[in-house]
Amino acid sequence: MKAYLPYLFILTCVGGLHGQYREISTGTQYAQQTYFKLSDFESTTIPNESWDIVFTAFGLQDGGIHVNESAPLSTDNAPPAIEFYKAPSNDFSDLIEETNIGARLFNTEESWTYGALNNSRDPNNPIDYGWGIYNPGINQVIGNEVFVIKQRDGSLKKFIVDSLVLTTYYLRHADLDGANEVSATVDKADFSDSGLAYFSFTSNSTVDVIPAEWDLVYCRYNVPLDDQQGGYIDYDVTGLLSHPNIKVARVEGIPVVDVSQETSFEFQDRIDVIGSDWKGFSFTSGWFLEDSLSFIVKMPDNQLYKLAFIDFEGSSTGTATFEQTDLGLLSSNRNLAPPGASWAIYPNPITQQTFTLSLDLENKLESVEVSIFNTLGQRLWTRSLSTQEGLNAYEFQIPDTITSGQYWIRLQSPEGQFTQTLFVR
Repeated sequence: MKAYLPYLFILTCVGGLHGQYREISTGTQYAQQTYFKLSDFESTTIPNESWDIVFTAFGLQDGGIHVNESAPLSTDNAPPAIEFYKAPSNDFSDLIEETNIGARLFNTEESWTYGALNNSRDPNNPIDYGWGIYNPGINQVIGNEVFVIKQRDGSLKKFIVDSLVLTTYYLRHADLDGANEVSATVDKADFSDSGLAYFSFTSNSTVDVIPAEWDLVYCRYNVPLDDQQGGYIDYDVTGLLSHPNIKVARVEGIPVVDVSQETSFEFQDRIDVIGSDWKGFSFTSGWFLEDSLSFIVKMPDNQLYKLAFIDFEGSSTGTATFEQTDLGLLSSNRNLAPPGASWAIYPNPITQQTFTLSLDLENKLESVEVSIFNTLGQRLWTRSLSTQEGLNAYEFQIPDTITSGQYWIRLQSPEGQFTQTLFVR
């Protein structure tokens, strides 16, 4: 499955936060996609085949192109997903033989900035978009890659984005032998509200299939799975991807009811933080949900929502149910963790006055201090730490004067700080 940034395993005691139960669905056999908002839960459900590719529309410099990977589990009564491949030649006028096309292309689901058609880009070259190269002399991205499309009816087409001029994409597609060539344009300026311009090869035009405002999309998409033999297999999953303006934190190992704004968590920009692995499948008992797993969604206005999944019905209905809790606006006093850092304290509650602190760092931190405070904010115990890049582990003995009860433990450095609830038995 996709790799996530380190999470923080923390215990925070709060009470009384209850949310609303929400249902989302991809329909029977996962034949649909659902876009929805968290603020009022307005949703739009559309068939998978409503669009084929999507062009990013966030500004003048972006050029992401994603493939619609949504496809039903069974194609008996619904068309399969559209498929894209690398063509054997980058000259659109060349005849393409079906037997010579390259490997199928997939989105990474890391961001909306780069999709399947950006896969060949050089990440160290900021003017390389994969499908084309920016020419500063004429202020245009010039297409330099040809792709092969396997349409939902099984027919094959070749496709190229000739250029991106200011806000407008110019593209062409034709049969593999060049017959039936058609062209189209996509103006990003027309889709600034949603940030995404959806295009259908069937209509050869952009389509208004999703609302201008949406937060999450519940759909089918592809992920690489470890085949346990040193390789990967491409596997379709059902999960949630987030709008590019939204950030999400994954909170694992804490009872959902105990997760609040006071819990330490780290927001991520990836669009697949919620993803699909909030559920699992057992061949003996069927679908099950992961325990003590919740997600904190931060809206552009700093509004926070906690999402926790409570049911998934599988392909029979494609319906998932989650509890949505309003956590209010992100506090300006919230202590954010240093970037690339996570910690854990165990045991918690502390027994026999000893505990271990585990600190995982991408970069060494300077002047680190760990302290314990009582609920009145009085510092009761403190130690200075020396850190190094990677995993750091420390064992501590606290004085007997710190008796049974609830406390705060804080890890402080110039780069940021963690704070969590600590219990002593």
